[in-house]
Amino acid sequence: MENYEHKLLKRQRLLIAIIGILAFTTFISIVYAFVQQGIAHENALRAQAYAVEARKNATKAIEQALIAKKLTEEAERQQQRAEDALRKNTTK
Repeated sequence: MENYEHKLLKRQRLLIAIIGILAFTTFISIVYAFVQQGIAHENALRAQAYAVEARKNATKAIEQALIAKKLTEEAERQQQRAEDALRKNTTK
């Protein structure tokens, strides 16, 4: 009878150890998940800030492109005037 009780006690200790290891592993996994969730939240906020900055930069780029187009058109008009004036002076 004593041998049976000893085996039973040994099995119970083993089962308790396995349950303890599983509980500890589960706890560590939950803590890790919460940490990763916090990191993901920070990254999402950072990404939103970068998106706002990108939109601002895109708007500035469009404005600069419009300015460049206007300046190019003005330069072409001035070049045409200069060529016309040169032709006028050459034909006299």
